[in-house]
Amino acid sequence: MGKSSEVALIVLGGVIGGLISVLDAWADPISYPLTLSKLASLLIIPGLKGGAAAGIGVYLLTQLDSTQLVRGFFFAVTCGLAFPSILSNGSTFSDRVTSQVASKTIAENVERLTTAGGSSSGPLSASEVAEIKNASIAILQASPKAPSSDMKYADSVLQQAVSDLGKSATESRDTGALEALTSIGSVAATHDSRGSFDAALAELKTLKAAPDAREDLRLGAATAIERIQGVARSHETVALER
Repeated sequence: MGKSSEVALIVLGGVIGGLISVLDAWADPISYPLTLSKLASLLIIPGLKGGAAAGIGVYLLTQLDSTQLVRGFFFAVTCGLAFPSILSNGSTFSDRVTSQVASKTIAENVERLTTAGGSSSGPLSASEVAEIKNASIAILQASPKAPSSDMKYADSVLQQAVSDLGKSATESRDTGALEALTSIGSVAATHDSRGSFDAALAELKTLKAAPDAREDLRLGAATAIERIQGVARSHETVALER
């Protein structure tokens, strides 16, 4: 095998090792839907780091026996796995990538919330309600894995979105906004997002007591309050048992 082919094999081993090091991040639901920036964190950056780590490990820190390329290849894979962790301040590279992806997920969905609804004088449309619900849940699911600093601005945007849903639920003729509030409150309860949980609960209580709201919406709000409070109690019980 020529020298260029040998180097290519070693680099390939490092790339494979680098990608294996972030498999847990690929398995995390917050990585989806994939965007170009997430692909860079999940695929391009670990692949490049793994390939570079293999080259450094094989050609600078050890001596490769060209007659044992299979051993060299798997050593390159090991380098791709190990070097990113060493260079990530003691944490696993997968955890770091997951945190980066969570930050990007929050930023993308905060932008969705700032452009969805809230500008019209009447109730939100069904598509606006769905957009607010999905973006809010994506932020809440990503929040435990993102730096706390990323959630400061997101919290205020989330609470404004919940307020918009509450107003729409009172004025609307369907239950879409009510269902969105229930979903957001339940997810907030399971992800320890107290601000969003309290905001959703407050809006549901307001809807329950609203004299101008339809009877079925007020009854639905009462049921939703019991549901998300039950989710919160179950989550607290599980947390205490751990």
